[in-house]
Amino acid sequence: MQKGIYVKTLFLHFFRVLVYGYVIGQCLLPQSCVFAGGNALIELTPDEQRWLDEHPVVRLAPPPNYPPLDFFDENGKNLGITADYIEIIQNNLGRNFIEIVRCKHWEELVHRFKQGEIDLVGSVMKTPRRQDHILFTNNFYLEEKGIIVTRQDVKERLTLDKLKGMKVVVASCYATAEYLEENYPYLELIYVPDILTGLREVSFGLADALVGTLPNVTYFIEKDGITNLKISGELDLPITLSFACRKEYPELISIIEKGLDSITPEQKKAIYRKWVTVGDMPFYATKRFIFLLLVISLLILSVTIVILGWSMALKRQVEKRTRELKAKNTELEKVNLELDSFVYAASHDLLSPVITIHSYIDMICPEGSTKYDKETLRYMERVKRAAKTMETLIHDLLALSRISRINNPFEIVDVSALIESLKPRIPEFEFDNVELNIQAIIPPVTCDRFKIGELFVYLLGNAVKFSSKERAGKVRIDIGYAEKNDHHEFYVKDYGIGIAAEYQEKIFRYFFKLHSAAEYPGSGLGLSLAQKIVEAHQGRLWVESEQGKGATFFFTISKKLYI
Repeated sequence: MQKGIYVKTLFLHFFRVLVYGYVIGQCLLPQSCVFAGGNALIELTPDEQRWLDEHPVVRLAPPPNYPPLDFFDENGKNLGITADYIEIIQNNLGRNFIEIVRCKHWEELVHRFKQGEIDLVGSVMKTPRRQDHILFTNNFYLEEKGIIVTRQDVKERLTLDKLKGMKVVVASCYATAEYLEENYPYLELIYVPDILTGLREVSFGLADALVGTLPNVTYFIEKDGITNLKISGELDLPITLSFACRKEYPELISIIEKGLDSITPEQKKAIYRKWVTVGDMPFYATKRFIFLLLVISLLILSVTIVILGWSMALKRQVEKRTRELKAKNTELEKVNLELDSFVYAASHDLLSPVITIHSYIDMICPEGSTKYDKETLRYMERVKRAAKTMETLIHDLLALSRISRINNPFEIVDVSALIESLKPRIPEFEFDNVELNIQAIIPPVTCDRFKIGELFVYLLGNAVKFSSKERAGKVRIDIGYAEKNDHHEFYVKDYGIGIAAEYQEKIFRYFFKLHSAAEYPGSGLGLSLAQKIVEAHQGRLWVESEQGKGATFFFTISKKLYI
């Protein structure tokens, strides 16, 4: 029990010692304070605090057009490395006291600074000339490389001494210009209002080199898309950037220095990475990129050589096969020609005896004869029909041979007039019950007049033949035309018995017949002949039909046929 009381008493004495020690320490320490504000992290002296109270607004002028350190966006907001530093300093002080003053160019900034309209300037390098009338922060907040920029065709590594005899661009009022004027008076300097203007002059060949700072130069090269420039050298002079204020404001410099000290190294790195994204030279100018490009080029070249070799071998193989096919085609054409000649000769030789047989039958048993009994007359009629069928077949074979062997020259044909001239050749048109309707306007067509005439004879003959038994009255046939992009399209439409769907492709085969010769006489070669004629005109022949509802035969003639 006594032990617990002893521990409690000891703890109370220790706490009193801590409290008294804190009070005494505050009395003994130098007079300073933490600036008012709940988030203040910077300790200011009473003089610094008093100065801020007397100057609630400090006018800061960022250097004109100096990205990524200082610049304005399209909305007029100040951005860049310096702006981020100022924001952290104000947060750490717990007070917003900076007012941004925007100047169009350096000359305006210098003039207004001398007139007392500007209190503070960021991103400024300390130089002997400036120190006479300006106060600078001792702890500069950024150190950058000074660089020499040239076009890509400059091969050697440059120094300031090697720029003698060249046209060297510098931004007027920049510290680099003052440095070159004092230390390299023999250089031919060209003054421009800003770095971007200078980069463009070097890019266009109006100047030989530009001297500037790395972040500023690389920012404009990336933003403006300038691809023919490179970094050809670095300056021995370190570019140290500070804040500067009027000579009569030493308290302001002290406050800004404390603000800079309050920014952690991690914050400084983060700000730098945020705004400086380009290295000391474009990626396409690095040795690594050039080596990679060389390797890729060699790979592409190797693949191209392999493809070309394979293509040439394939071409030789194709040429060989083409020659073989041409030889076979020549041989087949020769065989086909011989076959056509044989068919023509055989058909021609067969035609005479068939006609003779037919003539003798007519002489022996003329129509209406009562000389023979019924059975003999029936036999005679069968022989007559067989002879007639044979004669029709031979005529079709001869027509097939003519179509295959003879190629008449193409000519411009009036199709409507051609159809009218064909009526006497179609036996079924001798009767008055055939109504032929031809579309009013059919333009002239380039074709083989003889073959297209044969085509219409076959199609019109079929249309009448397969309509007459279906319709006891008038037989109607329509001929129509439609112009397409690359061909002429015709149709012959009847209203007869129609064709079932399963036969609409078979009917174009040689000797294919849907009906017996007794029902509908014919050789089965008509539509085959029609198809060959259409193919000779680079066209197509097809039928659309429903059984019992007539049939429409379509065919096309290419527009690419020339006289």
